[in-house]
Amino acid sequence: MRGNGFLHGWLEKLRAVVEGLPKDWRLRHSQFLTRSCLPDGGFAGRQGPASAYYTSFGLRGLFLLGAVDEDLCRRCRRFLAELKPRDLPPADLFAAIFSAPILGEHFLADWDVTHQFASLARPDGGFALTPAHGFGSVYGTYLVAESCSLLAVDLPSPGSAGSLAEKGKASEVIVDFLLSRQRADGGFAEAPFVPCGGTPATAAALATFRLLESGPDLAVKKACKFLTSMQQENGGFLAAPTSPVPDLLSTAVALLVLHDRGMLSWEQRWRAGKFVAMCEKPEGGYGASPRDQDTDVEYTFYGVLAQAILACQV
Repeated sequence: MRGNGFLHGWLEKLRAVVEGLPKDWRLRHSQFLTRSCLPDGGFAGRQGPASAYYTSFGLRGLFLLGAVDEDLCRRCRRFLAELKPRDLPPADLFAAIFSAPILGEHFLADWDVTHQFASLARPDGGFALTPAHGFGSVYGTYLVAESCSLLAVDLPSPGSAGSLAEKGKASEVIVDFLLSRQRADGGFAEAPFVPCGGTPATAAALATFRLLESGPDLAVKKACKFLTSMQQENGGFLAAPTSPVPDLLSTAVALLVLHDRGMLSWEQRWRAGKFVAMCEKPEGGYGASPRDQDTDVEYTFYGVLAQAILACQV
């Protein structure tokens, strides 16, 4: 695959939008993220040591805010360069790859990871989230497609673990897999046994369609309609129809793919803006929801991403 990734491509576009947001807002959140970088050069979650997973969120948040300096890059490169790709769980492996466009790809030059992607291929046509899962994951399939785009490598064939697909074949298999996960409500289900769509999985499916430059128009329209139905009175988006309250992750990814498809109205933006503001903390950082009293680098990234999308012109 060739390209700049779906998400990273949007991050590059949105940086210019963020530059136009209030300086005190940018400074508040960039300082929070910078403070969150540990002495070893990595970022951690709310507890535990630094990991490639949280380091990616910290870097991408700072990248959006235009606040990645060379000293931070040097420290993060050192932290990630010490990791061994074979020993990383898939979530951390993908995260390290997503950090590459920000830090420079040279620290991944000797990482031969395509065989690890191939090991996640499943007979149903998708890619699993972990080697322990026996079925394809919509989100896992997006992660593989995004990574292949960033690394400029071919997609492994999801229907035949370990082999590279013929040109165009992998895309067709993946599209068929994704369509098999679209439910009657228009959303996409992460797992085969889930009866209804979910917001993150639906966003992942739409992003993968964009990466593959494929996906039936009707399926896309139904998916966008489903996402619109997930927005609640307070402006946030539910993760699934059965979720008790909206969350910032679901809100940010729904806003991104709806904006990408030109399906985000002024009213939706205005309502979402109220929710995102309620998740923001005065001292910097974002929580997962208005009720969440804590902050972390992952939700801060989603908060900054959401605010950047909301600042775009309709």
